[in-house]
Amino acid sequence: MQTFTRFISVIVPLISVSCFSALAANSGVIHFRGEIVDPPCDYQPSSTKMSVSCYRDGGNHVQVVPIKTLIRGQQIVNEKSTARLQWVNKEENAAVLIVEYK
Repeated sequence: MQTFTRFISVIVPLISVSCFSALAANSGVIHFRGEIVDPPCDYQPSSTKMSVSCYRDGGNHVQVVPIKTLIRGQQIVNEKSTARLQWVNKEENAAVLIVEYK
């Protein structure tokens, strides 16, 4: 019986601490310092193409990619970003455009 009591007296505080740690990890504040120096690229889809306009070196640079190539898995890559389609269902009739900036 004494062994059981010691076990409980050790395990209960450990469980309490781990639960508190999990709660603390899901809260907090992130402080951002700095500035965005370039505007993001503008992605304009149509039924046949995706037009990408990125401001760099004092002007807009336009890139046009056929929608069919995006559907086949090709990425849109330029100096500022990489973009790709990601299907949201098994039927592959709905997708989102994922854009990652460099």
